[in-house]
Amino acid sequence: MRSLSRLLSPERIVWLSSCDRGEVLSELARLHTSFDTTIALEEVRRALVEREQLNSTGIGQGLALPHARIPKVQDFSVILGLHKGGIDFNSFDGEPVHLFLLIIGPTTANDRYIQILARASRFLRAKAADILAAATADEIYAMTLDF
Repeated sequence: MRSLSRLLSPERIVWLSSCDRGEVLSELARLHTSFDTTIALEEVRRALVEREQLNSTGIGQGLALPHARIPKVQDFSVILGLHKGGIDFNSFDGEPVHLFLLIIGPTTANDRYIQILARASRFLRAKAADILAAATADEIYAMTLDF
C-alpha cells in the first residue's frame, strides 16, 4: 500500500471553522469536492452523513475518521482537518474531536480501504499531540512520511 504521505499533501491539511458535527461533515465534503470535481458536493455530504448515522466515526481521544465509499470515485482521497477548540462528534468516549481524517474511496478495493483506515488510525494516535502543536501544514505533512 502507498504510504499515507502519498494520499495527503500540505494543501489537503486544513484548519476547520465548523461549529458542529453536521457542519464539519459539510466542510470536509466541500474540501473533497474542491480536489475531485467529478463528484457532486451533495453526494459526498450525503455519503458521509449516512455513514455517521450507522455509528460515529469518532474513535476517541479527540480523533475521528469520517469516511465513505462512493461508486463514482476512482481513487482514494484523504483530507486532514484540525479544529483547535474541538467539536462534539458523538465519540464513544464523549470527548470533543480535534483531528478529523477524511477518507473517501471507491466501492471497490476493499482491502486497500481497510489498510488506509488502519494506517490513518495509527498515524492519528501516534502523532495527535504533535499535529495539534504544529504551526503549518508543511510541518504536519512531514509527519506523514513515516506512515
